[in-house]
Amino acid sequence: PTNRPSRAIDLLGWLNLFQQIVTAAGRANDRVAGRELAIEAAACLDEALKFYDENNEMPPPDAFFTDVGKATLRDHPQKFARSTWIDRRMTLPKADTVTRGTAKPRRQRRRWWPFGRDNSS
Repeated sequence: PTNRPSRAIDLLGWLNLFQQIVTAAGRANDRVAGRELAIEAAACLDEALKFYDENNEMPPPDAFFTDVGKATLRDHPQKFARSTWIDRRMTLPKADTVTRGTAKPRRQRRRWWPFGRDNSS
């Protein structure tokens, strides 16, 4: 991972991958699996947002590697508004949150009340 945008997948590719993973997360029967997919979707948005200049709402033309991506930007620029994707990103979990298999074991709590103890001694 770097701070620079991908040179293998363009902005449209990352956004399409994000949409597919979010759809899969919504269909997941297992809550933990759905959360893990949401974290993957968030990572896609993180990659997509690297294509934007910090002070610009719209991506630069070189964020698209294919004619399809360039045409989509030209025909539907509203789909690429940076603020929209930032808002979507804020609704997703962060990758550093606890996921399956990484949770620390909980410490046993001691009871502070005497109920349930054998007091016959």
